[in-house]
Amino acid sequence: MPILLREWQSDEEFAAERPHIQGVGGSDAGPAVGLSRYQSAMEWNLRKRGLLPPVEDNEAMEMGRILEPIVLQRFTKTTGLEIVRPRALYRHDRYPWMLANVDAQTVESPRPAIVEAKTGSAYTADAWADDAIPTEYELQGAHYLAVMDLEVCYIPVLLGGQHLEIRRIVRDEELIRNLIELEGEAWQRVLDGVTPEPDGSESAGRALGRLYASADGSTIALPASAADLIDQYEAATAQIKAAETMKEEAKQRLQAMLGGAVRGTVGNRVVRWTPYEQTRVDTEALKRAGLYNQYAKSSSSRRFGLGVA
Repeated sequence: MPILLREWQSDEEFAAERPHIQGVGGSDAGPAVGLSRYQSAMEWNLRKRGLLPPVEDNEAMEMGRILEPIVLQRFTKTTGLEIVRPRALYRHDRYPWMLANVDAQTVESPRPAIVEAKTGSAYTADAWADDAIPTEYELQGAHYLAVMDLEVCYIPVLLGGQHLEIRRIVRDEELIRNLIELEGEAWQRVLDGVTPEPDGSESAGRALGRLYASADGSTIALPASAADLIDQYEAATAQIKAAETMKEEAKQRLQAMLGGAVRGTVGNRVVRWTPYEQTRVDTEALKRAGLYNQYAKSSSSRRFGLGVA
């Protein structure tokens, strides 16, 4: 049975305390085990250890919070299942680092089901096509079922602000066992101060850029394994260059076929070479007028490169 840790009077009260809660919550399940589209295991680990700031709030996140009650209302109207919103934090009775703060629960008898509301733009609809569930949300559902000791989790998602889809996750004991093991290892790395290896994702690159934003100007000796990584980097660079050349050649040959035409067809495929105009700021004119420095904005970063010593 889950153990109740804390109750809140409002969502705003929970949002204020959320950054200070220590443990693995449902939304942490995907990134903790390296299976999230939005956050790598490395970035998640560094945020949990306080080495990176919390995820910055954005418009999509704010709209998700605003639309959450509407999604839950539509869920009840569509399914006929009444719900309650606990506004509480629970932990697993055997694994104290496993936490759960669910959006809602049904009032079914004999046992309730979890309801976790989601929103997504029309551009994310493909991730939900053919009854699919994005991996991070499937893991979130499994995590909640483990903590709350329940059998079913519903995920209603509002796509494009107008279309509701509902997914149903049924308790899978093998998945839960594996998830508990992987989450436990991830949380232990947080406690031990061990950073996961970068995985090549944009998230990991972002985390490294923020963690080591400043340079001290020193030169260090790298481990022998760095030579293999340099070879890997150079080989990938050569492959990318060759692929870019092939792509540009194909583009130029298609342009030659089009000539003055803006559209060409072959079978059911279309090639377009459409004229357009682009307006840019004349930086040279600004410099001549002595206004460039007044409106120029500087930013700092670190440029990566290879060379021969």
